[in-house]
Parts: sequence; structure tokens; C-alpha cells
Amino acid sequence: RSLAASDIELHVVATTRWCVPGLSRHARVAIVPSLGGRDLVDGLKALAQRLGRRAVLMLCGDAQVEVVNEHRDELAPLYQFTLPPAGLLRTLANKATFQQFALQHGLDVPRTAVVGAGEPVGAALRELTLPLVIKPADKLQVLSGHAERAVRVDSRAEAEAVAARMLGGAGCIVAQEWIDGADSDIYFALFVCDSDSRVAGMFCGRKLVCDPPEVGSTGLCVDAGEHSAAVAREAVRFIQACRYQGIGSVEYKRDRRSGRFVIVEPTIGRSDWQEEIATLCGVNLPLQAYRAECGLPPQPPRPMGAPQAWSASLF
Repeated sequence: RSLAASDIELHVVATTRWCVPGLSRHARVAIVPSLGGRDLVDGLKALAQRLGRRAVLMLCGDAQVEVVNEHRDELAPLYQFTLPPAGLLRTLANKATFQQFALQHGLDVPRTAVVGAGEPVGAALRELTLPLVIKPADKLQVLSGHAERAVRVDSRAEAEAVAARMLGGAGCIVAQEWIDGADSDIYFALFVCDSDSRVAGMFCGRKLVCDPPEVGSTGLCVDAGEHSAAVAREAVRFIQACRYQGIGSVEYKRDRRSGRFVIVEPTIGRSDWQEEIATLCGVNLPLQAYRAECGLPPQPPRPMGAPQAWSASLF
């Protein structure tokens, strides 16, 4: 919807047209056997051949970002896309390596223990203050069904049990001290940066509801209101630290005790679920990303009318 309003020709790459984007009246569907590995690369190459031109490629999932990152030399002659350098992308996308990167660059992150397969769980977790949230370091392990997404734990025994269970599928986990606050204390900055790391567009929002509560995806969100400027400043710190390129976002939680905005996780190389609220509020980030790929200047944000809210139930 964000791109169709500007009369941009859209093609959705999917395994079936019977999916939400495939059913959109705004797009044509290019069917591929799967959205991973060689199937995706060959499907994109076949689509480029049919189009007969170098189209803009926008990614919408972590697994697809990994595939394009691994095959960027093969796909770059066929599509216009901007990603962080390959090694940096892998560093930012993994929770364990991102933790180290954040500490090295003075970014605010929770106290964290990284535990790999075969390492003693109890000793690592005893260094942290309860409650904790435990997550796989590699989000792709969640997407493939090998591990749970995130689990909050309130006791040492529960923490060790969850960590041991998660390590069985994930191979490496992070355990982080819980940031004091509710779902409505979670904020996010969505942004587009050009190939010179200049910000072409940014929108700051706030979650109201997570599904499941505390550790889940966005159920309902609005603009960040009075905290927009503070969230934007933190996002610029992240962008400058890694000289970010392309479309991405960072999620924060505001610690109710200190007022600090602490990074929960970045989203690297792809659009985010909350892009729709940005467009509704006048900041069309997919369009800004498209214009940046085409070498066009950013469009100024349109004035925001009545307050907007976005719910996952709309899809």
C-alpha cells in the first residue's frame, strides 16, 4: 500500500498467491518453490529476466536477508538494493555478537550473558539479577522452529531449565536482565539510510500491546509522542556507530526506574511489521527506501492528521 499510492509497479515473491501480500490488489505474484537458499536466488534471477530491468529489491524477512547477504554478488547486477556490509550485517543480526558490538560502541544494552552449547549454564546466569529474558542468539533458529523466541524467567531454577532446553535447539543463547516496564514502555525507531549512511527517513513509535505479552510481537502501536525526539537520538547513535546502510529499525525499552532507553534488538536489512503506522502518520519509509535506491531525494514527511494506531489484526 505504501508504494502503490505512488504508482510503483510491484511484484511479490512468494510460495503461493494465497498469502496476505499475494492477495493484494496492488501486486503481481512471482511464485518460487521456497523463500530460502537456492530456490529464492534462482526465483529472483528468473523474475529479473522476465522484468528485463534492474528493479528495486525490498526484503521482508530475516531468512531472506541472510540469503541475499550470502548471494549479494550474484544478485547485485540484477537488482538495486542496499545492505550493510556482509560481515557487519551478520554481527548486527546475531544477538550475541551484537551485544559485544553495542558495548564496544557505548550503546545502551541490558546486562547479558552469552552461553554456547556445552558451556555451564548456571555459572553464567548467576552473574545476572533476576528476572531474566532468555533468547536464541540467532533468530533464524526461531523461524525454523528449532527454538522458542523469548522466555521470561523469575527464578534460578526456571532460568537454568529454560536455558538448557533452548540450547538444545539454538546452539547459542543470550540471557538478559529484565528491563523494568510494561509493554507500553517499548519504543521503536524505523529508518532508511542511503549508501552514505545519511538518514533518508525515520519514524519513532511506541508499542501498546505485545502478543504474547512482555516478549511477543507488536499487537498494537502508535507514534512515540513526547518521547519521539529521545528515541530518534538513540537511533542516530546506533546508525552512526555502525554507519548503517539501507532499511532497518531498532527496538528500545524505557527503563521506568532510570528513564533510559535500552536496546532490545535491532532489525537488520528488512522492513518491519510497524512500517504501516509510519505511513499512516505521514512517514512513508518504503517509498523513501525506493527513492534512495533510485538516486532520488527524500520526500518530506506529510503533515500528520488525527492520531493513528496500527494493529496486527488489520492483516
